[in-house]
Amino acid sequence: MKAIARSLNADGLTSKTGKKWGTTSIEKILHNEAYAGTLVWGRRTKNHGRVGNSALLQRTEDAWPAIVDGATFSQARAKLSGRAPRPIHPRQVDSAYMLSGIMRYEMCGASMIG
Repeated sequence: MKAIARSLNADGLTSKTGKKWGTTSIEKILHNEAYAGTLVWGRRTKNHGRVGNSALLQRTEDAWPAIVDGATFSQARAKLSGRAPRPIHPRQVDSAYMLSGIMRYEMCGASMIG
């Protein structure tokens, strides 16, 4: 993702907001099925952007012409998921803070960390 961002910036291409490309923008593109022509509806809800029930997701294949063919998109997603770090429960990780990973924020449900 860094190499792609560097290449786009070196070519003088900017994002839709007119800013330089970063790895986060590239990662979002590589995970967005819209570039493969698939419409996914119902992924986010109004309650703080939490992911909705997967049974409520609606998918429409070939909703528009794909920019990236399906095989290439699937291959990129497989490479990204293979490189993703495995989630580790906070209680299994040594921490200098005794309650690290046990206490949670009320608004978003995320674990508190030191």
